[in-house]
Amino acid sequence: MEEGTVFDSDWAPVMADIAHPFDQFFAENPAILIPTVQHDTARKRSYSEPSSYTGGSETTKDTDTSAEERQLRRKLVNRESARRARQRKQEFVAELQQKITEMHIKNEDLKVKYEASARNYEQVLAENTTFKAQIKDMHGAYEDLKVKYEASAQNYEQVLAENMTIKAQIKDMHVAYEDLKVKYEAFARNYEQVLAENMTFKAQEKRNKDGEKMSAPMPTNLNHIQKSACGKQSYLELLQNDDLDPFELGTIFDW
Repeated sequence: MEEGTVFDSDWAPVMADIAHPFDQFFAENPAILIPTVQHDTARKRSYSEPSSYTGGSETTKDTDTSAEERQLRRKLVNRESARRARQRKQEFVAELQQKITEMHIKNEDLKVKYEASARNYEQVLAENTTFKAQIKDMHGAYEDLKVKYEASAQNYEQVLAENMTIKAQIKDMHVAYEDLKVKYEAFARNYEQVLAENMTFKAQEKRNKDGEKMSAPMPTNLNHIQKSACGKQSYLELLQNDDLDPFELGTIFDW
């Protein structure tokens, strides 16, 4: 406490909390200077030094009064220091209690988070095991597909070669079809011609039956027409046979 500190009316609430017989004294003397420790030490030193003045009873009385004042001030200062110490201790304890409460809340929060993390860890571990099993299965499926792909590639080459062969056969069949088409058109023309000759032959035969006389070369012409008619009739019968190869028709009629 600095030198010259004054106890005035602002200390009244503090003094009311301190129960001491000297409260009335300080209430009646609101302006008492409290010296510092250095000043008090200097005064003690001045008291301990021999003095050339030898006063009477008045000096001794002043000395006793000063000692009582110092003792009273010391007690007051000690009490105030103790009160402040208790207050600081209470504040410190309250602060510690607040920190303990906060730490307890944080601990509970961390505990909940730890439990959630533990559950998540177990879940992730289970998922990891499942993923490993799936990867293993996928690897096996990949190897199987790889073998099948290689086999399919070989089959593709084989099918491609067969396809080329089939294309060549189709080309040959197309050429044969065009040739057969030409032969069919020629056959159709011959058929129309034979049909016309057949009609002519029938008309001639009818006229011959109705006529009274036949010319000499008629039998020869008649035999030729009959042979042609027999050939045309055989051709018509062949057309009705579905099992006959069209190429055989060409061998019969030379087309």
